Amino acid sequence: MPTVEQKLLQIQEEAQITLKEAMRNERSKRWKRVVENYNHLLKLVSRRNLPEGYEPPASKHIMLLYELYYHLGLALQNLGRHREAIKQYTKAIKVVSIPKNGCLAGCHSNSCLMTPLFAKRAFAYAKCWDKKNALRDAEKAVVLDNVNPDVYCIRALAWMTFNEEKMAIQDLSTALKRNPRHACALILRGTIDRPMALEMNPHTNLYLDVKDFDSPKIIDFYNRFLFSLNVPHTVSSISLISEARSRRLAQSNRPQSPQGSPGMAWSTGSVPAATQLSSPGSPSMDARGPARPPFRCGTPSRLQRTADSAVRRWQYGMAIRAHSVQQAGV
Repeated sequence: MPTVEQKLLQIQEEAQITLKEAMRNERSKRWKRVVENYNHLLKLVSRRNLPEGYEPPASKHIMLLYELYYHLGLALQNLGRHREAIKQYTKAIKVVSIPKNGCLAGCHSNSCLMTPLFAKRAFAYAKCWDKKNALRDAEKAVVLDNVNPDVYCIRALAWMTFNEEKMAIQDLSTALKRNPRHACALILRGTIDRPMALEMNPHTNLYLDVKDFDSPKIIDFYNRFLFSLNVPHTVSSISLISEARSRRLAQSNRPQSPQGSPGMAWSTGSVPAATQLSSPGSPSMDARGPARPPFRCGTPSRLQRTADSAVRRWQYGMAIRAHSVQQAGV
């Protein structure tokens, strides 16, 4: 009968193979297979499938579930299964939702991880013609990252889906104040700003008919111009036991190998290229000088105590206060 560690290693190896297959299918846009892969992965790493009494590494397991739920929701949206996608995004939100003690505004310590989830869920709600929830989630995304022009485009798309053109123009104007050369906002503003959008990015001419979440090209448009609101793959390797134990166990299971097989270490890898400040389309300037970068959603980072981070904390606090005052007046 296999020991607990041997069973964990078997689950870990199967999960690793499935994750790689899911990522290959994502690149090939085989969305039905992607859904199957992620559903299987979630069953493998769920606590019900793990040995009784075993506790996985907390922070790593949370990050793994967060990304699996997000990418499962993304695959479902690509298949037009938006109601199912909403359920997966909601699960991802719950996984990383850690309320701050004593915060009357309902702040969460993992807010930067939740921003892309609220943006995607707003998209899914809009496709289900749920105006209230679509606008509510879009508002949450704006509150969480109010210096990021992308979130204003999300809310503008939601407004336009429900024929609220005036409100959409206000959000697009705010996005352009944050970054006057923001391609997505320029496209959505229409023919007035079309020449500048084409000058910035020649691909914009393919999306000049995009105006709301019902547009046939909306998913490609979202991925190309709102990339800061996507969750990249940071978990590329799955580990349910410590690296040292995994290595020793792998060596004991493969005595014929002179060097043994290295254990599967959990690795978040390097920050994906799509989240770097040098990414194409990243805001570089705004009307007040160099633009502060938006949160690179879903990408763990070590924040340093700098003047810029202090300003960002202050701006976030002001956005929370404004949101609270607005809700109190409703």
